[in-house]
Amino acid sequence: MFSAQEIFILRKENQYLKSHNTKLNLAYLNQKNKAKESEEESKKLRQENRKLKEEIKKIRDELEKTKKQRDTYKGMLFKPKVLQAVTNTEKKLGGQLGHVGISRTVPEKIDRQVRIFLKHCPDCNSILKRSDTFETHSVEDIPNFEILNSIITQYKSERQWCSNCHKEVVGKSSLVIPHSRLGLNLIVQILIFKYVCRMSLEILVETLHQTYGIRISEGGIVDILKRTKNCLGQDYGELLKAIRSSPIKHADETGWRIAGINGWLWAFLTKSEVYYTIEETRGGGVAKAILGDSKETDVLVRDDYAGYKNLKMQHQSCLAHLLRKSREEVEQNKSSKQMQKLHLELKQMYLS
Repeated sequence: MFSAQEIFILRKENQYLKSHNTKLNLAYLNQKNKAKESEEESKKLRQENRKLKEEIKKIRDELEKTKKQRDTYKGMLFKPKVLQAVTNTEKKLGGQLGHVGISRTVPEKIDRQVRIFLKHCPDCNSILKRSDTFETHSVEDIPNFEILNSIITQYKSERQWCSNCHKEVVGKSSLVIPHSRLGLNLIVQILIFKYVCRMSLEILVETLHQTYGIRISEGGIVDILKRTKNCLGQDYGELLKAIRSSPIKHADETGWRIAGINGWLWAFLTKSEVYYTIEETRGGGVAKAILGDSKETDVLVRDDYAGYKNLKMQHQSCLAHLLRKSREEVEQNKSSKQMQKLHLELKQMYLS
């Protein structure tokens, strides 16, 4: 038999063990839940890792494909290093034998003359007399920044009364786009910077400030482009009609960035008209939409890009591309005499 004191101690230990056992069970359940969550996270990570490996493989495949395309275009654009047929040695750097050098010609028109003379000899400091003989040297330059600063023009449009119509009429300047506070010359310069020089909005804003002292925000530039599009839209459509009706037309395309994404700029030309359109694709549907109404007897001059081949017109390959292809064939060791003759004929056509 246990004494009362021993029974009291045993009861205390039993209560402690029950409480400790409960805590252990809770800790066990908590660790079990954490282990389950960790397993689920590990499963997700394995799935993401598998996806990343697949994406990496796709990127590597695309990179290899891009490298092959790059090497192809590099071979088309740059003449490979070939051995000279006679000496069997590599070509020397610089101008080749028989190459005619071209330098900048002296301008025919002289806008101003500046006479330079010395008052003292630069060697002995003796006083020098003026002379009537000269050494001339002409340079081509741009005006200084003070001259290039913007010109503010205030147009005062008279409010006139028409006695025939019995109403007031007000004239508008042809050098101002409606509702614009910027002149036509400045807007044309912005269009050149944006679409010819391919300037970003940030660089365009800084260039206008540094060159002309004009401050326009990036949003202001975008607004100018939209206003110009709305103002010239009808006239621009007339250019497209003229190109479609022309019996001979040219087409080409080049890469163009659209909001940081690669796109394409398409150009369609005649002797007197040029029509540009910027698209997200290089697909043949663009050329068909622009030139689809052309006559079957019309001649389209283009490179050998497949996007033009389904157009129902007479096709003429670009002479520069034909010359490049013939040169590549001739530079091969086993080129035929017919190929060499064709290459010479193409060169004569190109020079004439």
